[in-house]
Amino acid sequence: MSADIVRFPVRPAPRLAAASAKNLPDITSDHFDRELREVSRRLDEATGHFGMLATEPVKDTAISEGCIALQAALFHALTLDGCRTDTLPLRQMLVSLHMKRMDAMEAGNDRV
Repeated sequence: MSADIVRFPVRPAPRLAAASAKNLPDITSDHFDRELREVSRRLDEATGHFGMLATEPVKDTAISEGCIALQAALFHALTLDGCRTDTLPLRQMLVSLHMKRMDAMEAGNDRV
């Protein structure tokens, strides 16, 4: 089986955007804001799970849930950093862990 590769002309030529955020398209700044909020939310969630905001002793489930929240925060932080090639294995591992947890939840097993 063969496929034809169609090359589209690039006009105008790609250019670097200015460093100022006001030159970013709305969708880009919206994505950045969503990712930043998600990092903040997940870090706050992890802090709560680890018992730093509570007076009760930390339980095993709190540690597990805190680790999951930290993993999510790290994933979103790496996304903010531009999804660099050098962090690709880490992002893939985080996605893999997330998918395993989702599969386990669907199967009725809460722990992975």
